Amino acid sequence: MRLPPFPRTDIPGLIDGPSTRFIGKDDHYSDSIPVSEMKAKPLEHSLNFIRITRAFHKTEIIHTTSFRGNPQHRLRFEYESKPYNFVITDYAYEHLVAEPRHDDTQILKDCYVTIGVGGVFMPGTRSEELHYRLIVGIIPLSITR
Repeated sequence: MRLPPFPRTDIPGLIDGPSTRFIGKDDHYSDSIPVSEMKAKPLEHSLNFIRITRAFHKTEIIHTTSFRGNPQHRLRFEYESKPYNFVITDYAYEHLVAEPRHDDTQILKDCYVTIGVGGVFMPGTRSEELHYRLIVGIIPLSITR
């Protein structure tokens, strides 16, 4: 059974409120959360859907290299006056970034972002297992109109 497309006008109703612990009501604003903390204070949600704008949230995409030497794209932004810097794992964005006329400023002018938490990861230089927060989806508002 095929469902009809989700009405674009209903997207704002999906936005998560700022009160969720996942995005900034905890003590960790970095991209990682120790597994021990996650077990002690489980998240209410594994995904959060928010709207951010370049002007208000100071959004910026940083093109860098991962510790393995692979190209990596990170989204830096502020949310409720707290700074965040998460890896982008959105495959549509990865395809877009390869286009010659790619312009991050247009994508980030006004967009919806889905933030997720990844599985357990054991970094080579640390002794504690971590969960990483990731940008799993970016939807520029310009394509939802």
